[in-house]
Amino acid sequence: MILMVAFRVELTKADQLLAGAALLSAALIGAFAQIVTWRERILRRNREVERIKVRALNEAGAHVLASLVMSVVLTVSVFVLANLVLDCAPLYVHVIAWILSGISAGSFAYVALSLVIVANLLWDAFEREEHDIIDENPPQFPSAL
Repeated sequence: MILMVAFRVELTKADQLLAGAALLSAALIGAFAQIVTWRERILRRNREVERIKVRALNEAGAHVLASLVMSVVLTVSVFVLANLVLDCAPLYVHVIAWILSGISAGSFAYVALSLVIVANLLWDAFEREEHDIIDENPPQFPSAL
């Protein structure tokens, strides 16, 4: 963010960024709903083995909610940025545009990195779920008699 202000970077075509930010917020809400559903299904089993998966899902849910908050901040900053008129504007309008551009870029970066962490946590929980299913129901091979 500081670099964007220092180098006076202004994001243009903020209308397309606004649509992307809004879609990102909606996708994060859907992802949180999926994580909560998966967590409830695991908690219904009420076994000791499930604690690691529940912890991973709790952490993934927390990251998704934090990313959702950041995407709301992103949407608001891009919305204001899209409505700024920068043609023949005084210097303070450009300073506002630089700051909002920095906030937008920082928010996008935070959400992207959080989604990488969430993908890793969900993959870990998925792998453990698969191993548990195989351990509970080992494959039955026909006898050769």
